[in-house]
Amino acid sequence: MSPHELLLPIQLWGLKTHAIFDVWSIEHFVMGINTYFLVGLLCKKRWFTAMFAPTLGGMLAAVFMVSCLWELTEFYMETGYVNAWLTHWLQGVEHPLNRMVADPAMMLLGAMLASRCTSPWLVPVVARVFSLAWLYLHLFILEDSMKLQEALDGFIN
Repeated sequence: MSPHELLLPIQLWGLKTHAIFDVWSIEHFVMGINTYFLVGLLCKKRWFTAMFAPTLGGMLAAVFMVSCLWELTEFYMETGYVNAWLTHWLQGVEHPLNRMVADPAMMLLGAMLASRCTSPWLVPVVARVFSLAWLYLHLFILEDSMKLQEALDGFIN
């Protein structure tokens, strides 16, 4: 994204290159749930609790760190450092507000919802099944990562 493109009007919902939220915001929310339960399992390990306290704040900090590491990795994939097919499949570089604000916020919201969950297995299982179905849909059925977004935008408009 060029500096000139940052001056263009930003949308609240739309393609990731021009909007704060996109269809992948849903998956970031669900991954927040998945990551929270993974962090809960890691809290039983001594090496992990040396870095993150096994409290809600410590667990949310770990989810936030995972989110930031994912966004950094995703940036390198979008800009072509991994391979050409993946760069094409990702369909452009996310808008900075999407990458630095919305996606981490959605993961934290998912983690906060998971922290309120009383069922030790229902929510994590549903979240994992949703994530697997989501990835299957986007990897094997749709052409690229933004086809569902484009279809929704066409349906809404």
